[in-house]
Amino acid sequence: MAVLLDITYSKKLGLPNYSSHSLGIGLKAEVANLDEVRGEVEKAYSLLQQSVDSQIVHSGFVSNEDKGENGTDQVQKTQVKVNGGATDPDKWNCTVRQRGLIVSVIERNGLDLRVVDDLSEELHGRPMSDLGKSQVSEVIGQVLDRWGRHPKANGRAGGRQ
Repeated sequence: MAVLLDITYSKKLGLPNYSSHSLGIGLKAEVANLDEVRGEVEKAYSLLQQSVDSQIVHSGFVSNEDKGENGTDQVQKTQVKVNGGATDPDKWNCTVRQRGLIVSVIERNGLDLRVVDDLSEELHGRPMSDLGKSQVSEVIGQVLDRWGRHPKANGRAGGRQ
């Protein structure tokens, strides 16, 4: 008996001025054996999540109606901070061990450290240096979910479940 899987993943990114961007994709697959359903769903969901997450960090056009002090554009400041500013892990509000974990996962995946500040902005609207302990933990969890879990030799996934 064939089982049809219809899996979708979507994410909405909150932006300044009550704006947001969202992206979602779907996948349909057929599984011949019921014992394979769980593994196929996990693989498909992971693929869809990585695909959406890799694209939605690029926020694109954001309205520039919000003018701050001295007429400066707060949205542009946010864009520079998220997409083009230098990232200094020593300024992140986390322990040395947490910082080491994040940096090793990011380097192992060949990514720029800016993805951590991008992720912090995406989740909390603030850079890593401005987060509290629980918010830093949430960013670390997302870093591990997105880039930190690689299959081990015995076929089981690494990391926490």
